[in-house]
Amino acid sequence: AGEVGEGRVELPFSLEGDGDRLELRLEFTSPRALIVEQVKVGADIKAHMRGVLRWYHGAQGLVALKAKQYQSAVEAFQEVLRQAPGSRWAYLPLAKALIEVGKLEPAYNVAYRAEEAYRAFPGRLRQVAELYKALRKEKDLARVEKNLGHLRPSVQRVSRFADGLTLLGYDLPKAQVKPGDKLEINFYWQAWQKVPLDYSIYLHLRGPGRPLNFDHHLDHGRVTMTALSPGQVVREDFTLRIPANAPPGKYQVVLGLWDPVLAPEAVEITQGEGAGGKDVNLAEVEVVKVP
Repeated sequence: AGEVGEGRVELPFSLEGDGDRLELRLEFTSPRALIVEQVKVGADIKAHMRGVLRWYHGAQGLVALKAKQYQSAVEAFQEVLRQAPGSRWAYLPLAKALIEVGKLEPAYNVAYRAEEAYRAFPGRLRQVAELYKALRKEKDLARVEKNLGHLRPSVQRVSRFADGLTLLGYDLPKAQVKPGDKLEINFYWQAWQKVPLDYSIYLHLRGPGRPLNFDHHLDHGRVTMTALSPGQVVREDFTLRIPANAPPGKYQVVLGLWDPVLAPEAVEITQGEGAGGKDVNLAEVEVVKVP
């Protein structure tokens, strides 16, 4: 680092696993103009060629599976996993191909690995459930269906926010609460693409008097939005403590996304409930007067 506005930024990184992408961002705050004189990006050619080879075997396996050439599909997907054990996308088609060639025990083992890898991905979990049905594994099927239920809101109110997140809905076991008591509510979020910022979630109860503010980070900060993968669902189990001096009356549950520095105007809702706005009005709760 030198004078204000000068400096050097190094961004070491590697790409591993399925769905990889390369993205470089420079964020710089300075009272002076920032001039980028040179940007260098290197590549590991050997690693790239290994990736190409994995892609080839994966494509070969998918083509063989579609053509019902199941043994060829098994060999291709096993080769993908031999080269890159973390290629979890290969679990599901490999398990299906193993079932078709009558290798039921190996198929079960791979299906279980897929279940472990996709616990928060309802679309993939439904495929795991189909595998357990084919394998007649009733206890495993029941476990997956229970997990799917945990990822499914009882009230569907879909709002797709720009920048990568969709609100799927919520659970609200009771809609009345006394001042000073707790209100239980669950929210269900799903990533539809990589999220560029770890947004804050603003959660307001708007009614008589001033709004009640319950702003927070996703799942109480246990989950970073930028770490979400497309298709992943996060369920937030939220307890709202209603202030003892909250005026009685009806309140609207309002929710949105923002970043106090980079997105202070909140993120727009592009589809579904609240489309064109900055937040979504989810439900109505009532703070009842204490006798």
